[in-house]
Amino acid sequence: MKVLCICTANLQRSVTLEALLNATPGQEARSAGTHPSQGRHRITENDLTWADVVVVFEPDHVRHLRHHFYAFWKRAKPINLDVPDEYTAFTPELIEILGERIQRRFAITLSPMEAIR
Repeated sequence: MKVLCICTANLQRSVTLEALLNATPGQEARSAGTHPSQGRHRITENDLTWADVVVVFEPDHVRHLRHHFYAFWKRAKPINLDVPDEYTAFTPELIEILGERIQRRFAITLSPMEAIR
């Protein structure tokens, strides 16, 4: 499954989930931001076309997609994992929350953090 992970800055939540999914057999992921910072990747139509599934982290991301990419949003609504922007990338707390939410939504068990390094 190809998963596009979208958060605001593309620095914490989306990059963590991208790395965890890419370390999980059978999964492929990319990440992007609605308002990326520090030179990170901003979401494009190509990203949305590439993905089988689009995962976001908060309602603002859904609104952004609806406003800027309405044709995509109408065709395939993103899945909101409801993870607030209060975690640092790759922290145990964030990894635990992401693992739990991905397991519940997709029945996928993410590879452990050690598989990334």
